[in-house]
Amino acid sequence: MSMMHPHLIPILLCLAAFGLTAVAWIGRGSSARGMNAEQLARLAVDIHEINNLMSLHSWYHAALMHDVEIEEIWSGRDDIVLWFEASGRFEGPEAIKGGYGRAVSRAATRGFFSWHTITTPVVEVAADGQTAKGIWYTPGIAGFFKEGKSNFNWMFEKYGVDFIREDGVWKIWHMHVYADIGWSLGKTIDADGSMGGVPEVLKHIGSLGAPAPGSPPASGSPAAGKSPDAGGRRYKTVSPTTEIEFRPRPPVPYSTWRETWSYTDPGE
Repeated sequence: MSMMHPHLIPILLCLAAFGLTAVAWIGRGSSARGMNAEQLARLAVDIHEINNLMSLHSWYHAALMHDVEIEEIWSGRDDIVLWFEASGRFEGPEAIKGGYGRAVSRAATRGFFSWHTITTPVVEVAADGQTAKGIWYTPGIAGFFKEGKSNFNWMFEKYGVDFIREDGVWKIWHMHVYADIGWSLGKTIDADGSMGGVPEVLKHIGSLGAPAPGSPPASGSPAAGKSPDAGGRRYKTVSPTTEIEFRPRPPVPYSTWRETWSYTDPGE
């Protein structure tokens, strides 16, 4: 009986670890259908690495280390996009660094807290293995102390994200942060209007830090420098008339990028 190639052993171990997930992919008719064991293992590793990227985004965001985030896990391309549906859209590395990726000292973070969990992933990797797309739900809490008084909110959001492989490593390419529901911490979920517009916590984030070298100035809010189609969609407060929306749409299997859409396309 022939011996197994030693390079296949870690791949097959990885496949075993992700076996149930692979079965689920095949069951829902994803691009995993028809793959051999080695291809399924590669797909499992890809999805694991993509989920790690989203978790790293959450960790960097919680620490207000957005400058490090952009350097470490974002693509180096000129066409990167970050779209905060509630506050602003940034296109290109300089706009993102100026409006989101400014360095923040640890002293400037005093009294601030933000945490967005990363849940319910749906990920599709292109058949050519060069791009990927995914959606996540992110329940969170964010806020700060203003004049000694707390200003904290529940912030429930959704992510639609495109990824690209650069030098064999997955990177964030386009990110759309969808506003869902929100209300003041310590209050009930009743519609009190407290999270109606751009939450004050987002304005506070935008006022922290110094602009990155060579980046355009920001005017104290992530909305600074937003493009005309940024939207400014409001967080919902739940009421007896609130309707549930199925958005963003989940990714579907695709072969190569030219066959699909971006989560930062108009209307997405």
